Amino acid sequence: MQYKKLLKFLPILIISAINLSCSSITSTINYEAYKFGIEKSKAPLKYLADRMAYHTCPTFKVYNKTYTIPVVAVMTYVDSNNINYTSALGKTLTELFKDALIRECHVKIIEINLSKYVTVNSHGDVALSSNVNDLRTKFRTSYIYQGMYTLTRHQLIVYTRLINLRTGNIDKAYTDEIPVNDEIRELHDE
Repeated sequence: MQYKKLLKFLPILIISAINLSCSSITSTINYEAYKFGIEKSKAPLKYLADRMAYHTCPTFKVYNKTYTIPVVAVMTYVDSNNINYTSALGKTLTELFKDALIRECHVKIIEINLSKYVTVNSHGDVALSSNVNDLRTKFRTSYIYQGMYTLTRHQLIVYTRLINLRTGNIDKAYTDEIPVNDEIRELHDE
């Protein structure tokens, strides 16, 4: 008996799915936001920062044992179109990411001016200065987070890298995106 009810409901579900797939770009973006649990009132930037921290926690497995890097440094997120300027959006992303790292990964974050040790050139490449040894000894960290973002018409794309200062290698990287809303645009324009 319940199978008959299900068979009656199935065509309605299929038609609804077809209508959803034929929707405009705005509906698709709203659906994507719904699918990922992001709503306008639920602070999508905070949700994004939480995911970035989760995927780039400075933890490593050695012989089936997990180790966490206790202290890291975080550079301010910059716009990939203008890396010499830090917008309110970049500062907000950085602060939310630091908060998420502390909560999710239980690490300490050192507050320093990283421009002396790490630079980003006009192509977005990260360069480690000769003072990196000073950074490691003075602040007792060997890892630094570097991030950039790109704002398109419909989405904010954020790139995060965990860089090993001893080797210069990117040990972890994560890219994520969220739909753009008015708040994100305003922060970017400030």
